[in-house]
Amino acid sequence: MSQQRQTRGPADATDRGRGIFWGRVAYVVGLISVLWGVLSISIAYEALGILLGVVGYALGAHRLGSATVVISVVMLIVVLAASQGYIPGVEPTDPRSRYLAPLW
Repeated sequence: MSQQRQTRGPADATDRGRGIFWGRVAYVVGLISVLWGVLSISIAYEALGILLGVVGYALGAHRLGSATVVISVVMLIVVLAASQGYIPGVEPTDPRSRYLAPLW
């Protein structure tokens, strides 16, 4: 049996370049959603940032995609703390927050 090596042609390199391009687009949109989530105190945007970071990583933007996931998780924790009223100067947005409960 003879084993033939398959060489990558220019079409494969172009497909890989497109994947990396769309991976970078995904991480940029993920970072924008993370920033919007911090401004609007919404965890949905942070979860979207995590998802888009994973997509960017899968498409070939490894360092940037993993950085987006890490930033999104850290900001998710910050937004959860802010929505509960644990960050001074930020009004709690969760109606079940311990700071919004009646004190009687």
